[in-house]
Amino acid sequence: MHIIRLRAAWEVEGDLAIRRFNRPTGLEGGDRVWLAWDGAVERAELNGVGLPPRNNRHDVTELLKAHNELSLVAESTTPPTVRLEIAPA
Repeated sequence: MHIIRLRAAWEVEGDLAIRRFNRPTGLEGGDRVWLAWDGAVERAELNGVGLPPRNNRHDVTELLKAHNELSLVAESTTPPTVRLEIAPA
């Protein structure tokens, strides 16, 4: 498994944290991309599609675009630790 941490570059507007990122390169047919976070989240969206916030890991392979936007409303003032987990086929 390959992990990409989405660290810096968060835009915080009140309780909304937004992180833009590009689709990971080198994905091969059958690879799965999971979006995971640590910490409590009240609302989560990837490219306008809602993700169940209480589940901290989601298969987002089919939701990824060339340019992506992740929006989170966290229960704390600091954005949670977020990562992409790439699982090879």
